Amino acid sequence: MPQFAATGQWAIYSVQKTLPYLGQIPAGISSDIHSYLVLVDPTGKAVQEMQGVYTNGFSIFGPTAGNYLQVQMWQPNQYMSDQSVLSQSLVMSGSQAAITSSFNNAFNVVANDLNSTHDLYNGASLFSSSSTYNSNSVWYTAMQALGISNPAQYEGGYDAPGSTINLNAAPTKSSISDAIKPYMRNA
Repeated sequence: MPQFAATGQWAIYSVQKTLPYLGQIPAGISSDIHSYLVLVDPTGKAVQEMQGVYTNGFSIFGPTAGNYLQVQMWQPNQYMSDQSVLSQSLVMSGSQAAITSSFNNAFNVVANDLNSTHDLYNGASLFSSSSTYNSNSVWYTAMQALGISNPAQYEGGYDAPGSTINLNAAPTKSSISDAIKPYMRNA
């Protein structure tokens, strides 16, 4: 669990952790990173975590078929609590009203994007972050909803798969089906 300094203000932090299974890969290889946001109170206590999660099982070989990507709020130290924290960066701070409103708005933007345009979880590629829709895409979309134009500056030096994907622009299930129809028999 990351430790945060008491600043006297509410804050949102960007945190990167290793992943189960993939966390065994030496740090810095792009597939071993999970990024998320944390709401922190003025005393430095984590209040809530905004996590991108998958709906079905996950193994060392990746997500199981039919996995859907979701955004969920978690209590601190509840989701993947045994994983190593690689980095944490202050994104913004201010009054309780302003920061909690921004945090909740970012959550709602991601939830709406996932509900309207994107649904399948597309785990990780060992060598590229393109076309990867996962927890890091949730982080990226939330960062943009917070008004951060360059979320990469909060990645702590680690390139996470899916960390440049805005879920609002991700392909829908129907657009993928339409794109492959010409290649299917009896389409």
